Amino acid sequence: MITRPPGGGDDTDTASLAQRLATFIQEQAPIAYCDQCLAIRFGEPFAAVRAALLLLARDPGFSRRMRHCDRCGSTVELTSLG
Repeated sequence: MITRPPGGGDDTDTASLAQRLATFIQEQAPIAYCDQCLAIRFGEPFAAVRAALLLLARDPGFSRRMRHCDRCGSTVELTSLG
């Protein structure tokens, strides 16, 4: 489970976005999406999504690895289950 960093502001926003991304990734599995496609899907800046995904990848239920994005077809490092 993702824990929110102490304080507020961007850290809290990042943790909140990471939680929303975690839910989406779990619901969509085994389909996987790259960072850019997730940024488009969530209507968030790429940098914000990337930061949230890097936070999420520290969770034991998720990992970052080279994989095919099922939306755009790119093979890039992305966050997925496991």
